[in-house]
Amino acid sequence: MMWKYFAHIYRDLRNRISARLRKYNIGSGQSEVLRFLFHAGDGKSQDEISRELELDNTTVTRAIQRLAKNGYVVKIKDEKDRRINRIYLTEKAEKVDSIAKDTKEKVFEILVDGVSDDELEIFMKVLKRMYVNMENTGEEIHFE
Repeated sequence: MMWKYFAHIYRDLRNRISARLRKYNIGSGQSEVLRFLFHAGDGKSQDEISRELELDNTTVTRAIQRLAKNGYVVKIKDEKDRRINRIYLTEKAEKVDSIAKDTKEKVFEILVDGVSDDELEIFMKVLKRMYVNMENTGEEIHFE
């Protein structure tokens, strides 16, 4: 039952952000790449982006091409290895980041409406504990 709620909240947040970004000619795959670059920092290679987002190279390449065409990122060859493209955010992308952040804040306000500070604090402790538990298991979960 818990998974239903996690999935619904995550899906709803992504849908709301995607809907707002569509006005700026940014699709959902492109918004994932942008979010990653905003959080991880730009200057990542296409391979790093693919690996971190767990998306195939073709999908990431297409997303980056569209983002570059629309002026949200630029590709710059790595100085040490010219085969590698580093992806950098443009000033135009900064506006998109503020829109995504604003949407997240509004959704958070909706989520915590009627939830006391104490309840939220307990929930966050439990959520962090669950996160740590998953991180500590590594890649594989062994079932007996």
